[in-house]
Amino acid sequence: MKRVLLLVAVAILFGASGIFFGHMVAHSDEPAVITRNLTHVTIPQVKIETDVGESRAMAELPSHQSRRVKISGRDKSLWIVAKLADGRELTSEKI
Repeated sequence: MKRVLLLVAVAILFGASGIFFGHMVAHSDEPAVITRNLTHVTIPQVKIETDVGESRAMAELPSHQSRRVKISGRDKSLWIVAKLADGRELTSEKI
């Protein structure tokens, strides 16, 4: 009886792991932008904007941390806009 329960538990564990890793592999080819804060202060708002009207926002990017944001796969230009705590906006060049 204990062996059957152990076998069922292992099967559930492997099944859940397979679903998780299968999902990760299926979505691994989607493009993403990784934004890293190299400053010593938290950046209140970071936006990733594109020339086709797409926009993704991140709030409170901590010092020396990075975040990953998925974007659609079609060709486009993009740039990053960081809104600082003092109200200034810094914009990267288009890539």
